[in-house]
Amino acid sequence: MATPRFTRELPLRQELVDQEAPFLMRPLGDDPDDSRNWVLKAIEKTGQPLEDALHTWALGFSLEPGLLWNAMVEEKGEDEARAVCAETWSRLSEEIHDAAEATFAWASAEPPFGLSLELDAAAIAARLDRSPEDALVFWNRAFTAHDHELWQVLEHRYGAREGLIVYSRIWEQLALVFLDFVKQALGLDEVRTTEDIARMNRAYWEAIGCEVEDVETTPDRHVAVIKTCPFWDNMIDMYGKQAASRMHQKTIGATSANYYQAIMKAIGLWDEFYATQDEYRCLGDGQCRMVYVRRSALAEGEAPAG
Repeated sequence: MATPRFTRELPLRQELVDQEAPFLMRPLGDDPDDSRNWVLKAIEKTGQPLEDALHTWALGFSLEPGLLWNAMVEEKGEDEARAVCAETWSRLSEEIHDAAEATFAWASAEPPFGLSLELDAAAIAARLDRSPEDALVFWNRAFTAHDHELWQVLEHRYGAREGLIVYSRIWEQLALVFLDFVKQALGLDEVRTTEDIARMNRAYWEAIGCEVEDVETTPDRHVAVIKTCPFWDNMIDMYGKQAASRMHQKTIGATSANYYQAIMKAIGLWDEFYATQDEYRCLGDGQCRMVYVRRSALAEGEAPAG
C-alpha cells in the first residue's frame, strides 16, 4: 500500500507514517522510495563515516546498563538497582544477549555487568558476522530496545513520576560521558562563544545520526533545527506508534531539560546561557529545535533566570 501523503502543498514535503497517527511524520526530506533503515539514511545526510556511527551506537549500548545501575543506586539503593538492571536485561532478545557476549568485555555476569567496548568498527561487525551497515542498524536498534525496556521497567515498578527521575539521570550521565569525546573531536579545550556552542551542538546530534541545520548564530544566540532522529524512527518501527509516543510524552521534556542543563553546567556556561529544546518530532513537531540564548539578552519573562 502506498504511503499516504498530504494533499496540500508544503514548503518542505512531509509524509505521514500512516493515517492512524497523523502527528508522526517522516523526517523532512525523506525519500519514501529509499527502503534502507532510518539510521543508514540519517548518517548519510550528516556525512559521518559509517564506521564512526557503528562504534558510537555500540558504545552507547555498552554504557547504558552501567548508567542505569548508577542512577538506581543513587535513587533507590543497590538491591533495587540489581532488580531493575536484571529485569531490563531479561526483556531483551536472545539475539541482543548473544551479540553483547560476542562484542563486549564483561566485568561480571550479574548487574551492573561492567560492559566495555575494546573493538574497532571492523571488529564489531566481524564479531556479529554482519556487514558494517547491518551491524550499525543492529546496535542502533539494540540501544533503542534497552532504553525503551528500561523505561517500561521503571514506570511499571515506580510509576511515571519516580521512574522519570531515574531515567533523566541516565541521560544526564550520557551527556557528560560524551562531552569529553565531543570536545576532543572538535579540538575545543573550552566552549565560550556561540560559534563554539554551535559546533558542540552539531557534534552531539550528528554523533547519533541526526541531521542538523544551523538557523541563526549571533554573539548572543544560536538556533539549530534537527531534521532526522533514527533513535525515534526505529523506536516507532520496533514498538509501534502508540507505545513510542506514550513513552516520549512522559519522558522527553524533563529528560531534555536535564540533559542540556548538565552539559551547560559542565562547560561552565549555565550562568551565562539559557539552553532549551522547544520543538520535538516525537511530540508531533515536524522537526526538533535547539535554542541557546545569552541570559543577558533574554527579553523579560522570556525564560527563567536560573
